[in-house]
Amino acid sequence: MNNFNYEMIESYLAGELQGEELQAFTKELETNEALASEVLLYDSIQKDMIQNHQTSLGTEQLRQSTSTLNKEYFKKQTASIVPMRRWLYLAAAEVIACLLLLNNPFTKETNESLFAANSKEIPAFTTVRGNADDNTAAIALYNQKDFTAAIPKLELQLTKNPADNELLLALGVSYTKTNAGVKAIATLDKLIAKNNAYQDEAKWWKALAQIQDKNNAASVETLNSISNASDKKQQVDKLRKALSKLK
Repeated sequence: MNNFNYEMIESYLAGELQGEELQAFTKELETNEALASEVLLYDSIQKDMIQNHQTSLGTEQLRQSTSTLNKEYFKKQTASIVPMRRWLYLAAAEVIACLLLLNNPFTKETNESLFAANSKEIPAFTTVRGNADDNTAAIALYNQKDFTAAIPKLELQLTKNPADNELLLALGVSYTKTNAGVKAIATLDKLIAKNNAYQDEAKWWKALAQIQDKNNAASVETLNSISNASDKKQQVDKLRKALSKLK
């Protein structure tokens, strides 16, 4: 019955062995077929897992996670464990796969992913004041998410109806969705400065525009100013927490 040093195997595959330790282990591999087979099996499982999950987990993070679980599951404790080593390899692989699929705790968020996830739903408008035909055409394009076409029409209508809060919010959102951060923030700030029902919505989209511009500190400050009574409270808390984890 072979007794393998699994910590040594793990260190070898992780490139952590150096000097005399590395030389001695390499020499042992050349003469010990059972050890060489064990190392190949161990390495194969790790590589398969990395290949299968690299789209949802950074390779280095997965390697570290695998290393941690490997040491717990594969560490040689007694001779009675050795006959079950292949089953333990597969069991640990299943454990890690389940953790990745169910919890995926190491997924790396970015400004781009946070913006995309939180800007899918836009405030929709069904009625506007002023010239019904012109306003309806502008809002219709906005509601259809044709923001590039909607922007000039919204801008024109605001020159005629500068106090229209719905037009201001629609234009601010449209600027944000077309990556025109400076214009978005300036437009939304006009709405935020007013005492109206759209203040928290305007602050939410201002925070998203700041995320898009990678001004995360300012975005957190904007999120903090949103009322606790807002119907976006849960989204605000979740986004603020995600921002705190960004490097």
